[in-house]
Amino acid sequence: RDVVHLLRGELALQKPDGCLEAVDSFGKVRGAGRRRDAAVEGLARAHNIKGIHLARGGRTHEALFMLKKSSDLLPAWAAPRVNMGMVFQAMGKQDKAAREYGRALEVEPDSATALFNLGKLHVQKGELDLAAGYYRRLLEYHPYFPGVRAALAELVRRREELGKTHSRD
Repeated sequence: RDVVHLLRGELALQKPDGCLEAVDSFGKVRGAGRRRDAAVEGLARAHNIKGIHLARGGRTHEALFMLKKSSDLLPAWAAPRVNMGMVFQAMGKQDKAAREYGRALEVEPDSATALFNLGKLHVQKGELDLAAGYYRRLLEYHPYFPGVRAALAELVRRREELGKTHSRD
């Protein structure tokens, strides 16, 4: 029966609105070992997907709740933390966003989205050296990540402008 519930959960995740059905199916798995691990992973994915859908619909507090559940179920998975960071960033809570991106990097040091978004956050704060560090780190792990070379070039240009401004004073 566990295999049936696992398969139903996986199939439900393929549907646009199948998250709740997936949670129900994965929640019915009673076995231990690999089957239980698969069910927990499925539950975490379902909560993460539901959180993303809720965030896109503007239901940020509910989204954060679902993403937190996902992270609690599978702490070694960075995706829910990255998604929480994006929700906080959209809410204008930059410090909380940075904290979540940092937590994502603790479990997945090469998380491209976390590194890129941390770089963007530091640019917004005017902390160009910190931003450049995250962009360079991203380039080490993902040399072809879209937009990172342009972002780094823009930082270099801004720092040069700042240097010229300070030398005139």
